Amino acid sequence: MKQTKTLLAFISLALASQASGALILNEYNAVRADRWLDADGLAASTASDTFFGRIVGNGGRWFETLVVGNSSVPGATIDIRGWSFGWTSTDVASGSFTLTNNAALSAVHRGTLLTFFSQDASGPNVETNFNTYDPTNGNWWLNINLADGAYIASGTLDTGNGNWQLTIRDASNAVVFGPAGEGVGTFSGVSSREVGKLEAFTSATITEWQGITPNSIEYEDGTSSTFGSANLWSGASNQQDFSSLRVIPEPSTALLGGLGLLALLRRSRK
Repeated sequence: MKQTKTLLAFISLALASQASGALILNEYNAVRADRWLDADGLAASTASDTFFGRIVGNGGRWFETLVVGNSSVPGATIDIRGWSFGWTSTDVASGSFTLTNNAALSAVHRGTLLTFFSQDASGPNVETNFNTYDPTNGNWWLNINLADGAYIASGTLDTGNGNWQLTIRDASNAVVFGPAGEGVGTFSGVSSREVGKLEAFTSATITEWQGITPNSIEYEDGTSSTFGSANLWSGASNQQDFSSLRVIPEPSTALLGGLGLLALLRRSRK
């Protein structure tokens, strides 16, 4: 009986660990509303965002996070219900927003790119993507509009190029990640015609992804902008690879394995 209880505890811990995790800052837009990536004017440069194209303001107020988790369990998810995102900057007002307890936020898969944007009246129309977010079928992008009351409980969002920093807190107000952004560690030099981004990794293990901190030297400024997709750098010759994070096991693999072990233990007691 003691062995059975120990094994049940182990199985419970393994399954519960799928619900723990962490988000890291991956990219944010620092392009001013009246400016363009790299150089002002439509024909002044070829720099463009992979989603928005080349437009003034580069899509407006948005930032992107990456779910890396804090365990190595295959298919790990995190519960971000009630989490808050606080931001500060020297060129725009500080603020924060908080997520609701919507069930759709209770199990966000490791490897998900989670973007947040605040729609400008004259800006591009960006759909919420909740209807299509489906990692099991290859859609790893989850996009949330600050105006969507189903997922945003309260708050505001702005981004800028004056030491913009983000702090992510869980539902208990414990810091998950941050403050992260320009002015933290070696990260500096973001202009009003650039984005701030994580230039890592072209290949990496889960452990390496989880080793990213706000002080990581891989945070840089640049004009390769990729709202909702893997970051590019070095003239777009390098691209992030999320393959080690994006592993979804067969349904109930851990549970079936545990039940199999339980059956063997019971059989050995007879």
